[in-house]
Amino acid sequence: MPEIIRKQNQKTSQWSGGTTTELFLYPPDGSYADRNFQFRLSSADCEDAESVFTSLPGVRRILMVLDGKITLCHDGKRKVTLEPGDQDHFTGDETTRSTGGCVDFNLMMKGNTEGNLLYRKLQPGKKVQLEDFSVKRKPDLPDGCYFAVYVVKGKMTLSKSHKVDKTIVKANDFCMFREGENLGNWEMKSEEDSEVVLAQIICKG
Repeated sequence: MPEIIRKQNQKTSQWSGGTTTELFLYPPDGSYADRNFQFRLSSADCEDAESVFTSLPGVRRILMVLDGKITLCHDGKRKVTLEPGDQDHFTGDETTRSTGGCVDFNLMMKGNTEGNLLYRKLQPGKKVQLEDFSVKRKPDLPDGCYFAVYVVKGKMTLSKSHKVDKTIVKANDFCMFREGENLGNWEMKSEEDSEVVLAQIICKG
């Protein structure tokens, strides 16, 4: 059974350019403030017209825009403009400046951890088998693998094959499937126009 973290149970804090909500941090006894983690998933509101990202040496980042539009400039050289569904890969060693306003989704990784993000829009009644997005399309998540679903907008039904019980997840709810879970047993159904982010993470130790 996935761990479901509802919007009201998520922790939001201030950063230099707005607010950030931590969705998941691994290992459980780690600390973002102490930079003691293997990976972290979060969503931030970039409220300032211009801001400088927090320096995070040794951290690799994937940032995806969920709403709005921003331009990132890394080390005063590489520029990229992101709109909803677009993503950029960079490191916390770079000096990153942003202009514009947006809501984004972030995956931070350290060490040998790898990951990727996928963005999907779903019409009402659309069903999605989670194994279709699993690592190397293997339904059983091996050791060190994690699979997350973040509902950006709308409402989804999460259910297990051949089971009557269903779980409703709404905008800003977060679901984490851990190693050993068989994604082939799970599907999502959109109850209304919805948008989701799917995150796959592999911790190699």
